[in-house]
Amino acid sequence: MLELKRYHPFVITLFVFTLIAWDTIISHPLIHVLLFIMSWIYILEFPNMKVKSILKQNIFLMILMAVSNPFFQHRGIYILCFIWNTPITWESILYGLDLGIMLAGIMNLFRIYSHMIYTDQILYMITKISCNAAILCSLSLRQLTSIKKQYEDIRYARSLMITKHNWFSSIRENIAVVSMLITWLMESGVETSLSMRSRGYGERKRSIYQRYPIEKRDRRVLLFNVVCIILSVIGMHGISFWWYPSFYQELSILQAALFFIACIGLCALPLCLFQKEVPAWEDIESI
Repeated sequence: MLELKRYHPFVITLFVFTLIAWDTIISHPLIHVLLFIMSWIYILEFPNMKVKSILKQNIFLMILMAVSNPFFQHRGIYILCFIWNTPITWESILYGLDLGIMLAGIMNLFRIYSHMIYTDQILYMITKISCNAAILCSLSLRQLTSIKKQYEDIRYARSLMITKHNWFSSIRENIAVVSMLITWLMESGVETSLSMRSRGYGERKRSIYQRYPIEKRDRRVLLFNVVCIILSVIGMHGISFWWYPSFYQELSILQAALFFIACIGLCALPLCLFQKEVPAWEDIESI
């Protein structure tokens, strides 16, 4: 996965969001399990990932969905028991587990995307649509981190001034903290607008320069990704799975084969790129 990180931002974005789209649109549990496993293979390649924390979150989400879904979905023919006159069915439990696996896989893919792409690359892609939108996005992201830091500073300073600890003083202090934060936010907004005006913002058409050339290897990966998308669109109509009233699936062998070939091929793309880069690095090290 680290080899794909050195490619063009559009290549990375198309790759990750194709997997997210498959995980979201396709309702077959085998696809969800496959993408979940591949997301974990990708996560383990990043040295700065909090693996234990991510694993706990995934397990908690799957258990939560599997336990809570039977209380909202009562369909299914295999009734295990009744709780408060509510039928708990085997289909609803497995469907909730499948939803948990799907959501965990999507969250993992977004984590991978956040580690593969930088802020300036996101701004570069947004700039291709609108420079004003890129500047607005940059200001919003910066303002969110500033608000969080300022809130912590104000809260810490106010906590040193508290002499009485009760619920009334706690409410009063929280109101004071929010009031100070709003005042600071308005003042910061005025200063930012004056600074942008002094730099000529809004006077003429603006542009941004970022050097991210599309190389030959980027075109090859983009072409492979587009081919996988086309094959998946052709093959996705041959994969159907129903959870209610009982487990049932319809598979068109040819279309399903096209989809699974596209899915496995795209998932294995980073591993293939890694195997391609290994001989090159070995030659450099031998020199």
